Amino acid sequence: MAHRVARPFPHLNQIRVFEAAARHLSFTRAGEELSISQAAVSQQVKSLETHLKTPLFRRRHRRLELTDAGQAYLPVVAQALARLDSVTEQIFPRTGRQVMTLRLSASLATLWLIPRLAPFYESHPEIDLRLITHLARGESEGGIDDADLEIRYGTGEWPGVFADKLMDATIFPVCAPGLIDGEGAIKQPKDLARHTLLHVIGYDTDWSAWLNKAGATGVNPVRGQQFDATMMVLQAAEGGGGVALGRRPMVDDQLKEKKLVKPFDGPELTKGAFYLIRNANQRIRREAHAFRDWLLDQHSAW
Repeated sequence: MAHRVARPFPHLNQIRVFEAAARHLSFTRAGEELSISQAAVSQQVKSLETHLKTPLFRRRHRRLELTDAGQAYLPVVAQALARLDSVTEQIFPRTGRQVMTLRLSASLATLWLIPRLAPFYESHPEIDLRLITHLARGESEGGIDDADLEIRYGTGEWPGVFADKLMDATIFPVCAPGLIDGEGAIKQPKDLARHTLLHVIGYDTDWSAWLNKAGATGVNPVRGQQFDATMMVLQAAEGGGGVALGRRPMVDDQLKEKKLVKPFDGPELTKGAFYLIRNANQRIRREAHAFRDWLLDQHSAW
């Protein structure tokens, strides 16, 4: 029986040069990143194309385009290089501390992520996390300009980024336990008309959407108190100041600890999701790759 002869694997330098050139769609910028000349980048790419017997780029006037083969090859190569870098770092760690910067909302950091980070620190003691927070970002926002990774709420459709879905965001009313007992207790959606509604600025249609789904009539969805952060709204609800729309996963711990309760078995409204994103035009750093792998591994158990 004849044995198939495997094609020799391309030289690793050629692979790295292709990945950088494909990310930037520029031999010049790839050369700057790799500290080699533009001519050296061009030569390495030509050698790889000769080896594969397939063109990977179309050379247009003053610009590059990936061929269909190049487009198919890039994500596989990028993932393989990132994995190789990560494993190399695990087996042959560099000396000194490594910093990974994550951008996310202050509410998500405080209410959900920070209480769950201890296992990451234990499994990656060489990595220092740097968390930077922001208020809500619009759906039109593109890449990240000040961090390795970002956890962002929305549809997952942003230009210039790769997005890994973490979890759906579901919303439903929550309040302090005292509001579901005694005179004036909340028993059904229409009872919300007698209580203060608490709003997060920027999520102006959430109460209206939830009330419509619940079929609640006679409740004004725009009245009530307004706050510019979810954690402020939940703190107000916890203190008995009104009824908020809890947004999973940020409200899970308060429900578990009975600081907040669902006043009735009304519907849950799924609206958007949380995504872990990274810039599409930059190769993910080892530290960020380690955090991404850990977070995607862990979040389903949370």
